Amino acid sequence: MSRSRISLGSIQEQPNFDHEAMPILNHVLLNEQKAMATSRAGMLTVEDAVKILQSEATFRQFSHGFKVSSEVAAAVRIFWDDLGVQYCYSQCSDDQLDSCSYLFSHVQRITSPGYLPTSTDMIHAYIRGPSNSQPELFINQTRVEVLDIVGQKGNCKKLLHLFEDVGVIVFVAALGSYDQVLQGDGGGTTKLLLAIELFGKICNHAALANASTVLFLNKVDLFKQKINVRSIKMYLPEYEGVPNSYDDTRDFIVKKFLEQVPSRKVDVHLIQATDVENMKVVLESVVSAALTRSLKAVALV
Repeated sequence: MSRSRISLGSIQEQPNFDHEAMPILNHVLLNEQKAMATSRAGMLTVEDAVKILQSEATFRQFSHGFKVSSEVAAAVRIFWDDLGVQYCYSQCSDDQLDSCSYLFSHVQRITSPGYLPTSTDMIHAYIRGPSNSQPELFINQTRVEVLDIVGQKGNCKKLLHLFEDVGVIVFVAALGSYDQVLQGDGGGTTKLLLAIELFGKICNHAALANASTVLFLNKVDLFKQKINVRSIKMYLPEYEGVPNSYDDTRDFIVKKFLEQVPSRKVDVHLIQATDVENMKVVLESVVSAALTRSLKAVALV
C-alpha cells in the first residue's frame, strides 16, 4: 500500500501559492521524509491513520475521556507529520491552535503508560480562565497581587476604577497575533492592533499615572516561524522593513506600542512563556525593579 503524498512541486504550481512560505515548506519536507520512513517501518499509511482517527472507537476515546490507545497515538503522529497537513497548519492564524504542534509532536509520550506531565506540558495545555480574576503570586518570597483582565473591548474601561492603588502595569501581548482578525469584527481589526490600542488607553489613564509599566511581548518562537510564512506587511501596510526580518519586524511592533505612551518609561521584554526557566528570571527581575521603584516613591531608598 503506497503512502499518499503532496509534492512540493505540485503545491508551488497552485495559483494562490504564497512563495514566502518556501522556507517553512523546505523544513516541513524534511519532516515528511522522516515521517515516511517511520510509517513504512510501522506499515501505517496516512490513509490508514485517517480511517483510525475517523472511527467510532477513536471518537469514544476522545469524547468520553477514555485512555488513548497506542494505535490512535501513532495515527495522530502519522497524520500530523504529513506534508499537506503541515502546510495547512502553517497557513492558519487561529491562536487556539498555537499548542497543536507541541502536543501532536509529543502525543505518543503523553499517551504512554505511567505518563506524568512536565511543567512545559501543562503550559501548553493552558485553558482560558475567568474573564476577570485576582490571582496571588509569590516570587522570591514577595507576595504579588495581580488584577488579571481579559483584553476585550469593554472590559478595561469598566475595571479601571479598581486600578487606583496599582503600582505596576504588566501588559502582555502576543507578537504573533498580527494576523489574527477579531471574530465578529467587520473592519478586519487584528488582535495585535487591539492590543496596541488597549495599551495606550490603559497606560494613559489618570488612575495609573504613577504606575511603572512593563510590556511583555509573548510567543517570540511562534512569531519567528510566522514571519517566514506570512508577511507582516499584509496586515500592517505601513511597515517598510525587510519582509521576513525578525529584528526589523520586532522593532517595528515595539515602536507601535511605545508610540502610544511617548512620555512614559516602558520596560520591554520579549518572552516565550513556555520557557519556564527564562520566565522565572524575567519575573524576578520585574518584581525587583517594581519594589525598588515603590520604595523610592516613599523615600525609603
